[in-house]
Amino acid sequence: MSAEQSNHFPAINKAHVVDAIINAYRLQQPEPFQRGGTAFEQKCREDIAYHLDYLNMAADADAPEIFAEYSRWLRDVLNSRNVPARCVAFSYELLITHFANHHPEESVLLGNILEAGIQAIDDDKLPQVAQTLPANALEAEKFSLLISQGAREQSRNLYFDKLKQSSSLAQTNLDLLQPSLYEVGRRWQINQLSVAQEHMATAICQNLMAQGFGKVPFAANNGKRAVFAAVEGAQHALGIQMVADGFEEAGWACDFIGANTPLADLLVYLDREKPDLLGLSATLPVDIAQAKRMTAQIRAELGNSCPVIMVGGLTTNYLPRSWELTGADIWAVNAVEAIKESK
Repeated sequence: MSAEQSNHFPAINKAHVVDAIINAYRLQQPEPFQRGGTAFEQKCREDIAYHLDYLNMAADADAPEIFAEYSRWLRDVLNSRNVPARCVAFSYELLITHFANHHPEESVLLGNILEAGIQAIDDDKLPQVAQTLPANALEAEKFSLLISQGAREQSRNLYFDKLKQSSSLAQTNLDLLQPSLYEVGRRWQINQLSVAQEHMATAICQNLMAQGFGKVPFAANNGKRAVFAAVEGAQHALGIQMVADGFEEAGWACDFIGANTPLADLLVYLDREKPDLLGLSATLPVDIAQAKRMTAQIRAELGNSCPVIMVGGLTTNYLPRSWELTGADIWAVNAVEAIKESK
């Protein structure tokens, strides 16, 4: 949803829905608002807006499992911080009532998705994004502990030992960095790591990737050019940087643009550079809607000069149907597979 309106349901005004749910919440449970004041209300508004974003994407895909996964993730984040997840289920119930009363034509679809979210909050399944490391990932487990503790020298030694043994930089990053960072994210989710530790771990990995990039031999230039970027609004770009580095190692000329790439600027860049491939990263479920919007507009604006569009990212890995929603030409689960798919 945009700031004001749902993409999938143009008759539903997002701001009005948020106001209505806040008023209903305050009427039925006034105590938290009295105790928490303006700060509590603002946090509730932000949370309900997020619920609506994920609800819209699940409705657009007719895929309740997308909303269920979001709800499991949110449940675990809240529970690990001693915040009862039933407050989220209560807000879903208020949304069901609101849509039934004010948008009956959409209430069945939206109600079914919200019910899937309530069931997910009450079940005991782990969100797929939070699955633990595989049993044989001993190096990745050790590395994740080192980077989250800020052990830069030990992290560097382990990374370069792995790089010497590996067939490529892309394979090293896939085998060591990617699962380690997933584990760091999982440990933040269950409140075992702070945001500061998560950011430190990411910074250490970025530094090691840059050092590794300067040490590996590159394949001969294959005459192809690729541009890689995270979709507009997405702040996570380390994964797509791994992909860009892997492509350059494999002989492509690559431009890595980074996080939160404005569509208007990307269009100008693509029109000028005319790459063979555009790689877009969608890390969070809400990024899928942006990838869809960007893909459609890039095709419309560039016409026959539009590059092949590849999409990937964490969300597309644990919700495999989601990549199809973007309208991209191809999808890959990681950097190594992306290089194979693009040959």
